[in-house]
Amino acid sequence: MIGIHNYLISDSVLTTRFACDLGKCKGACCVEGLAGPPVTREEIDEIEALLPVLRPGLRPEGLEVIDRKGIWEEWEGTPVLTCVNEKECVFVVFRDGVAKCAIEEHWQSNPSAFRKPVSCHLFPIRVRDFFGQKALNVVDNEDCKPAIVRGRRESVPVHRFLKEAIIRRFGSEFYQILDQEYSRMTEAVVRRHTRKRKTR
Repeated sequence: MIGIHNYLISDSVLTTRFACDLGKCKGACCVEGLAGPPVTREEIDEIEALLPVLRPGLRPEGLEVIDRKGIWEEWEGTPVLTCVNEKECVFVVFRDGVAKCAIEEHWQSNPSAFRKPVSCHLFPIRVRDFFGQKALNVVDNEDCKPAIVRGRRESVPVHRFLKEAIIRRFGSEFYQILDQEYSRMTEAVVRRHTRKRKTR
């Protein structure tokens, strides 16, 4: 574990290989789970302002929950987006069997609009409290196995796959330090293996 800008970074952030494979997982991270993604109060305001634009494209099931409960609720003391039957987020729309985010689809055609909650953008990295400090950790999600397989096959470190999201949340300096730590760790592993081969 290392520290960057008052955040603790678990080893999993430096060692996990990850690259989304939507063709295989079908967007399961937006569908499976007891609660929706964590959101900040500012993000709630952004999404509520967008709601009139998003409503025509949302599914009836999602609209029913939004009209009955709103777009967010508290879960274990944290604001989260509401879900349909404790499954998909109310903003999920299905395209050819793949779960997509209606908020992000709107952003794709309106780049100046709100993109999506940063917790979704950062997934599978989550920021959690750890003995009074904020810590970054990679969530162990069974539905993300295709992304792990692809990440290993293509040798994509999770932090590089999530570069844009990390910079959005923590800034470019934070990302640069994280990437330097990753490179340092990787070089140390290579040197260790090289020494072992030489001593055989």
